[in-house]
Amino acid sequence: MFEERWESLGGQMLRSMGTLWAETAMDASPAPPPALPALDKLSQRELEILELLGRGHAASDIATLLGVSPNTIQTHRLRIREKLGLDNAKQVAIQAALWISGIKDGR
Repeated sequence: MFEERWESLGGQMLRSMGTLWAETAMDASPAPPPALPALDKLSQRELEILELLGRGHAASDIATLLGVSPNTIQTHRLRIREKLGLDNAKQVAIQAALWISGIKDGR
């Protein structure tokens, strides 16, 4: 579903994960990956947004993709951050990327 919509947009909004990692390289050590029980606290919409963040999409791009306001995505990201006990949006993005890589690796 997401991939079809994403492809229909020509993939123009994809951010490089390398850029994300470069932006966070100077930060203090990120929080450890959330345990699966913490992910159980997230709603389906929050999991969708976490997945898109983990794939490197910016909040504004996700808003366009899902047809919602960027403020809505920011609110979801804040709730994700609170539910997972993270300190900032960068930690959310890092944890999302780690979660996605775990899914790909079958973890």
